[in-house]
Amino acid sequence: MANKGNAMAKFLVLLLAVFSLNSYADAPTPNGLWHGMTQFIFTPYQAPAEQAVANLVLDLGADFKVTGISQELGCRILGIASPGIAKHILKLDLTFSGCRNSHYNQRVQGHIAGRDDGAATLSLQWISVTPPLRGNYTLEGTFRR
Repeated sequence: MANKGNAMAKFLVLLLAVFSLNSYADAPTPNGLWHGMTQFIFTPYQAPAEQAVANLVLDLGADFKVTGISQELGCRILGIASPGIAKHILKLDLTFSGCRNSHYNQRVQGHIAGRDDGAATLSLQWISVTPPLRGNYTLEGTFRR
């Protein structure tokens, strides 16, 4: 009887995995021009967090070159993308420069994932241990074409 229960549990896990993967089967590839409001959060060690919300535009080229800009924050973005674990995910390696808040002028890594509703979710998180930039950084946003 225990074997029957284990077999049923394995079947349910497999079924759940198939449904989870199929829910993103029609998700768009992230290549192309994206724009959206993005939350920038810098949490310095032993100090209050700094937060900004601004529009960000990213162009994810078919050649995997990434360019972008946030005019409100003065940031320029340049970097590369590489395939993720699924067709709707790209890993990102980006360098921010020219930002009015110099804390964001750094090289960062993360990903962008196309969603089945036509949007994409950007997530970049990193930690810097080099003064004066020591702290935790989070950059997240929902983008549309």
